[in-house]
Amino acid sequence: MIKYNLKLIGGSVFLLASLFFVSCQKDNNSNQGKPVDQSKLSEAEKKNNEIIQNLLDNESFFTQATALGKERASKAELKDFSTNANDVHSKNLEKIKTICTEKGIQVPEKLSKDLNDKLYKLTVSNNADFDNYYYQSLSNDYKVKIDSFAKFINENTYQNAQDILIEVSSVYSKNLEQLEKAK
Repeated sequence: MIKYNLKLIGGSVFLLASLFFVSCQKDNNSNQGKPVDQSKLSEAEKKNNEIIQNLLDNESFFTQATALGKERASKAELKDFSTNANDVHSKNLEKIKTICTEKGIQVPEKLSKDLNDKLYKLTVSNNADFDNYYYQSLSNDYKVKIDSFAKFINENTYQNAQDILIEVSSVYSKNLEQLEKAK
């Protein structure tokens, strides 16, 4: 009977300790997902958040553009590229949105004007010109982004942005190679 009571007490203590630990964890993460007060951030943190927002904008564009490619590309190689690239960009987009939520970084509701204009041009291009414009647009954007990411990574030490930029830059490089093969 005493052993049973000790087990019951031990189990109860363990359960209470676990609940206490979990509640403390929730308290420590209570700011997670809440918008960040920009006035309290250091310049490095502001720059980090800006870079992540820009990356989110890029991934939103590439996700939408490759979805168009899946639908409208006439060359089978370009369609295959679009399907694979869309899967990767969609996953990156969700990953970056998660980072934004965790860090309290505002997620833009719309694409930037420049990327929105490019997407519009893709949307309205006629079928005969779509493949060429699609290839040129994505190829140029990948090259520009890869170069800007490399420059940023080499010159700065914003760890949160650097980690995701290195990962996304690698994806862009692979996609650019695949896009060149699909041409």
